[in-house]
Amino acid sequence: MIEYYMQTEKLSREEAISKVKVTYPLFHPAYDIYHIGKIYDAIFIDEVSRTTLKPPRYLPAYLIMFGDKGSNYSVYIPGRNNNAILSEYAGNNEASWVNLRFGKCRKIN
Repeated sequence: MIEYYMQTEKLSREEAISKVKVTYPLFHPAYDIYHIGKIYDAIFIDEVSRTTLKPPRYLPAYLIMFGDKGSNYSVYIPGRNNNAILSEYAGNNEASWVNLRFGKCRKIN
């Protein structure tokens, strides 16, 4: 969130940290976890040597679906690095859409 505020709102690191500390301790929603799926990422290129892997290497990844009444989310946590994708699903009688966020995934105490 700090990096996000620095990029989108052009805040300094200190201002972004301050905004995160004020915003998120006050808002701790509790969501139900609907499903945790273990899936596999196929790795076709070795990251060090940049050579093609034959056969490809498969690393476990996770897809976690969660939400509450009126809000539905999923987070994809890849096996090869910690760049997660958070998806929010929304819709009404006329349309549906997905909001996506990309970034580092880490546990916050």
